[in-house]
Amino acid sequence: TGNSSSPATPSLLNVLVVTLEFTYSPFSGNGMYGRSVVRSLLRTDQCRVSVICARPRRRDNSYAVIPRSISSDLSSDHHIVDPEITREQACRLNLWPVDLPPGASWKKLDEHGPWEDFASGAARRYVDRILSEWIPDVILVVDWHG
Repeated sequence: TGNSSSPATPSLLNVLVVTLEFTYSPFSGNGMYGRSVVRSLLRTDQCRVSVICARPRRRDNSYAVIPRSISSDLSSDHHIVDPEITREQACRLNLWPVDLPPGASWKKLDEHGPWEDFASGAARRYVDRILSEWIPDVILVVDWHG
């Protein structure tokens, strides 16, 4: 007698990506690299990806949500949407932003960058969630300081 049930569906791999820049006001190759890695992981159809990234604010406490002139301190946000990823892939992507203090250093990857604010904000906001609700199988960290 054969088994009439369908084969078991493999579970998705939970991948956590930690990167300073991702979709909020990206400015360097690190942001492009993180984006490329996440898109590639989602295209495998074997991963659920959560990204912890910084969300900078202007000195007036506003976010960069609309295109700004070149002289602005923040570029526009550039979220991953269709056609970069499909709707199904977008359903497997979680974006967990870390709000930086207003006017925090941005567009710097050296010791003057916002890495301390980002690291402490990520720890404060997401460590409990990661350990209790969403346990990653893999953690990928994109270097965010020089």
